[in-house]
Formats: sequence, structure tokens, C-alpha cells
Amino acid sequence: MYNYKNSRGNLLYDTLNYVYYLLGVNICFILSNILFIIALSIIKLEFQNTLIFIISLIPTGPSITALFSVIGKFIREGDISPFKDYFKSYKLNFKQSMKIWVIQLLIIVVMVIDIRYMIISKNFVLLALFKPLLFIGGIIFSISIYLYAILSRFELKTKDLIKLSVIYTFKKLPLSIINILLVLGLVYFGGVKLPIFIPLIAGIIAYLLMLGQTSTLKEIEKYIISA
Repeated sequence: MYNYKNSRGNLLYDTLNYVYYLLGVNICFILSNILFIIALSIIKLEFQNTLIFIISLIPTGPSITALFSVIGKFIREGDISPFKDYFKSYKLNFKQSMKIWVIQLLIIVVMVIDIRYMIISKNFVLLALFKPLLFIGGIIFSISIYLYAILSRFELKTKDLIKLSVIYTFKKLPLSIINILLVLGLVYFGGVKLPIFIPLIAGIIAYLLMLGQTSTLKEIEKYIISA
């Protein structure tokens, strides 16, 4: 009889298993964001289409939380049921994730409009604000990584989630910078240089980000237990 337990630890078996996990999670993530993928496929990426893309991105918040949740479980336990665990987390954290994500989408809209206005105005004063605005965008992006990572693991009030995310963004500033560079680098690498990795890219990014959040999540867990 085939022994499943004895197979674990075998390099080939483990590699195929991990690829299956990543593919499964990525399929779930793609299905959750099918509106955005369709919009990206049939609509030109131009400023006048911003509202359409923003609307198509509405389901993305809960899908990020679910992605982080499943990958986080994989890092902790070494085993997951990609489809079952993903949609369980998606449903469980949907309401809170959506509330946070809608606020972030509104911020993105404002920033896109501001950047667009700065570029077309050719006003020296406004153009001088371009870099600070990008810096603020980077901070918000970094806060978001911590926020969804924490939300994927713990049940906390939204104000506590935001507070912790801001604290750890600056408390672990080197890691926060690495997170941003990691996401940008892998998106460019997978989307432009080696498109073959696109089916795996979301899972790979989530894995590396959640791996970096391990100590942060352990700190928060200890704090919650001792509180």
C-alpha cells in the first residue's frame, strides 16, 4: 500500500506538492480577481478608464487576505488544502477586508488624479510634490502589507489593525523597504521578463512576504495571549 507519510521528505514529492499548492492558491486568487483580469484584457490602460479598473479591483481586498491566510498556514504547518482553506478565509474575513480595501481604493483614486494633474499641469510647485506623493504611496503600500498579513491571522478591530500596521511599518523599516522592492521586483520579473511565472507569481510574492512577517506575527500573538 502507498504510504503518504513516507513520501513526505522526498525532494521530488515535496517539490511537486509545493508547486501544486502554489498553483492551487494562484488559481483561487485569479478566480477572485477575474473582473480585473477581464478589464485588463479588453480595456486600454489609460487615465480615462481609471474608474472602470477601480471598480474591477473591488474584490481584491478579501482575496489578498485569503492569499496571505493560506500561505501563512502553509509556512506554519507545512500542509494546506489550497481551495478549501482559501475560500474559507475569503468568506471569514470578507466584510472587514472589504471595508478596509474600499477606503484604500478611494485613496488610490485620489492619488491617481493628483499625479495625473501634476503631470499635465507642468506647474513647477506641483511637480515638486510628485516625489513626496510617491513616498506617501510607498508608506501606505507598506502599511497595507502588514495590515493584510495581520488580518489574515488574527481577529482584531479595524482600528487596532491599522495601529499595529503603522507601528510595525516604522518599527521594522528595513523590512518594510525590502517588502516594497520585493513586490515591485517580482511583478516586473514575472510579468515582463519571464511571463511563464505568472501562474505562480501571486503565491510566490505572498510566501516571501509572509515569511518576512513571521517574527512580527509571533510578537503580536504573544501580545494577544498575554493581554
